[in-house]
Amino acid sequence: CSPLIAPISLGKYLDTGLIKCVNVGGEMSPKNEVRPILWEWVRALFLEAKERNIEFYFHQCGSMFMRDGANIGKWNLNDQIARAEEIQHELEELYGETPKSGNKLHC
Repeated sequence: CSPLIAPISLGKYLDTGLIKCVNVGGEMSPKNEVRPILWEWVRALFLEAKERNIEFYFHQCGSMFMRDGANIGKWNLNDQIARAEEIQHELEELYGETPKSGNKLHC
């Protein structure tokens, strides 16, 4: 799901047992072209994966990550990755971890 530019549900696909990981990221584009990714969308996909014991990896927050009406996204790719890691850890603290694939590259 990258770039995630709208809310989606993967439930029926995750229920097939064929998907082993949900990999999510925001969009990196110039300011006048970037589409937002919302905290609520990421959280919903995290919970869908967790409910089914499927790995979840949030790899990049994108340039416009909206949370509580504020853009907490970053323009630098390395900063986007670091922010995504912070958000991933927050989701895990709030809701518990999803399984890990053991793959250093994350699913």
